[in-house]
Amino acid sequence: LAMLYRHEDQISGQPAKDFEMARLQGNIRREAWCQRKDGSLYWAHVTLESLYDSRGRLRGYAQISRNMTQFKADQDRLAALTANLDAALNHMQQGLCLFTADEKLVLFNPRISKIFGITHETCPAGTSFPIMLRQALELRANGPVPDAAFAEALGRHRALMAKPEGGT
Repeated sequence: LAMLYRHEDQISGQPAKDFEMARLQGNIRREAWCQRKDGSLYWAHVTLESLYDSRGRLRGYAQISRNMTQFKADQDRLAALTANLDAALNHMQQGLCLFTADEKLVLFNPRISKIFGITHETCPAGTSFPIMLRQALELRANGPVPDAAFAEALGRHRALMAKPEGGT
């Protein structure tokens, strides 16, 4: 089983450490780079389990390796995209909010907080657009906003958002 470990992991004694942990705990699970017979590497979810005979004596180990290379690559790409999106949102000068089709908040960038004074604590993901708008209006007005003024602002914003090019 040790031959499935990368050369550097074999040199560092990782197989022996894993076998000892499996012996003590019954099994171990981990994700790691593994090596094929041809020397190529793959990312694997590995389960190493101790095997005992009827008297409770250790007889050996069974290893199940599931190739997760594509999953890891997808996760790495997703992490990179997320980092890029976060960087873009955090550095743009415009305020940006993203809502679902049923007007539930998905995200907003830091500029929205500066413009309207709302926070992720007071407007978490899932907050409805009308609630977020009312909160923003009341923060800017330093107090309650009359229902008629709120309704007018809500109607105006919804009309802008309904435009094919979006609204500002």
